[in-house]
Parts: sequence; structure tokens; C-alpha cells
Amino acid sequence: MSQMSQMSIDQVEHGGAVLKPPRESAAADFFSAITESGTLPEGIDLDEAIAAVSCALLERLDLQQARRVLDALPASVVSVIGHCPIHDGAAGGRIGAAEFARGIGEHLQLAPDAIAPMAGAVLRALRAQLPPHVNEVVERQLPRELLTLWRGGART
Repeated sequence: MSQMSQMSIDQVEHGGAVLKPPRESAAADFFSAITESGTLPEGIDLDEAIAAVSCALLERLDLQQARRVLDALPASVVSVIGHCPIHDGAAGGRIGAAEFARGIGEHLQLAPDAIAPMAGAVLRALRAQLPPHVNEVVERQLPRELLTLWRGGART
């Protein structure tokens, strides 16, 4: 038996092995997790929420980090995230929870205090889709208050 076949999936992922594309059935899990959370504000549809929160998150990452996140997601999720017409792919650098909420508010025209539950649901669904090594890349870029939201803890 080869050494690779004796490794756990976590060892393979951390060892830099090329992984298969994400299961497309994982997209259904992603979408239903957000929908079933009951956190979408009135008048905001699922695709709008995913695109806005994802843009705000990806804006914190450099191009290579953002590519890792997008490559780990099912194609149908990536197509919903799409290209951000508001931020045009510009890297936003280090931001805190208030700036993160304001960025989402720019997309959805909502007050920042109305955003946290929805943002938390989208972030948790994204986190659940990512392999451990990609999750670690994202976590290294988040300030404590967003890290808590990312991990499903207290809301900002």
C-alpha cells in the first residue's frame, strides 16, 4: 500500500495534495444552511446576501488567498458570489467588524446593525465548505470580533 493511501484526509489536505473539485451536492448544503437560519432580512434574497457577505470577506484577503477560498467552493456557489460591481475586486486590507458590516451595507442598503445575523449565517456556511488549510488562511486574516462571527460564536 502506498504512503499516500495510508494518510488521513486532513494529512493529505495539509500536505498540499491536489484535491478533487468540491462536490456539487455541497452547494445544496451551503444554500440550505443560510436559508434555514432564518436570518435573511426582509427584502434581501439568498443570492444577494451571499454575494454581499462574500465580497466583504474576500476584500480582506489578497488575490492568492481569495483564489484558495473560491477554488474550494462548489461552482454554483462561486457563480452566486460572482464579480463584485461595487468593490471591483479591490483589496480592502485590515478591517474590523464595523467596517465589515458597513461593506455589506453598501451592497444591500441596510443599516450595519441589521447585518450581523445574516452575515454570521453566510460566514458559517462558507466556513463549513472550506477544507482545514483554506479555513486557516481565512482565520489568519480576521480580527478577533470577525473570527468569533466566522466560527459561529457571538454576533458583532
